[in-house]
Amino acid sequence: MTLYERLMKELKTARTNLETTIAQGQVEDFPSYKFKAGQVNGLVAAMDICRTTFKECDDEYISN
Repeated sequence: MTLYERLMKELKTARTNLETTIAQGQVEDFPSYKFKAGQVNGLVAAMDICRTTFKECDDEYISN
């Protein structure tokens, strides 16, 4: 597994866990919901940054 694949896998897992928590209604209150939704947004942004950075550095890191 390449560094890119490992990093994307970890970020996707973290995002999925947060999305599941939100979708199942396991958030205590609105401020907690906003915080978790912000974390999801940040993880999506981080994934985009990683994808762009690895693409610019070397196309062979990107398998998809």
